[in-house]
Amino acid sequence: QLQRSDDGRTWTPSPEPAIGASITALSANIGTVVWAVGRAGVVLRTADGTEWSRVRFPEPADLVGVQASDGSTAIVRAADGRAWSTSDGGATWASVR
Repeated sequence: QLQRSDDGRTWTPSPEPAIGASITALSANIGTVVWAVGRAGVVLRTADGTEWSRVRFPEPADLVGVQASDGSTAIVRAADGRAWSTSDGGATWASVR
């Protein structure tokens, strides 16, 4: 179950995004945006820990890692070792070599 905290001392359940796929990794930056990835090319973002939005991803790869540096920039990794990056909140993705 996902949980959120405002200061690290108290935690409350966060509504799970209704996506029909397992979340495999999360990344939070210094700000408030959290990125999540999962099976079948699922990429999600939230700015408040409650409302999740799905980010368009170019293929149905099983994603197992995400590293976000801010609300617009992230690198996601697939189970097969491939990786993609975005710097515009997921509007476009580029293969990382």
